[in-house]
Amino acid sequence: MSSTTARLALIKPSISDFVDVTQIDSNADKLDLVAGSPVYTSGTRPGSPFTGQLIWLSDLGRLETWNGTAWIPDATYVQVYEALGTDNPTLPVTATTAATAQDVAGASVTFTTTYANTQVEAIAYCDGEINGTTSALRIQLDVDGTDDPYLASLRGSVRANITQSWKKTLASAGSHTLKLQAFKTSAADTVVVYGLNGSKLIVKVYNGT
Repeated sequence: MSSTTARLALIKPSISDFVDVTQIDSNADKLDLVAGSPVYTSGTRPGSPFTGQLIWLSDLGRLETWNGTAWIPDATYVQVYEALGTDNPTLPVTATTAATAQDVAGASVTFTTTYANTQVEAIAYCDGEINGTTSALRIQLDVDGTDDPYLASLRGSVRANITQSWKKTLASAGSHTLKLQAFKTSAADTVVVYGLNGSKLIVKVYNGT
């Protein structure tokens, strides 16, 4: 009596079975389907995958592997977003704390993650200027409405580029927004973040993590 293999359900005739060409054809078709990385779309993934099965999603341009409970994107799959500043906002003269931080116009990225605990890296490039020595310019990353505690800082009567990077883990799947914000440490001095052609936010989304 014939049996089947565990993963692909290939038919294994017993020693006493007659040759059945339809079974041979069926086995060949199943093997052909999984050769290399079979092509699917995000809406047509295999209905009964086996653990370790690898597929290519043509609409998303990435590899995914079935881990026994879910399809996991390849760890090398990275999406990169870039948002450029759009104007040159002068920070409010009364700004004294992070509570009065304002968005760096244009430096905002919104994207959607498929899986919980997706890792992202944000990189800020800001062109800032202070016209005195009392106040400092601080640049922070806002993640879904929550400010990251790590700040980039510029102090002194100077115009200079500020660079800072952050690595975050997004606990939930779904839509996320990362944006740059700027604030002054005191009410003194005029502080400017040059957005247009001077500041930008780059976000790398590591979908396989």
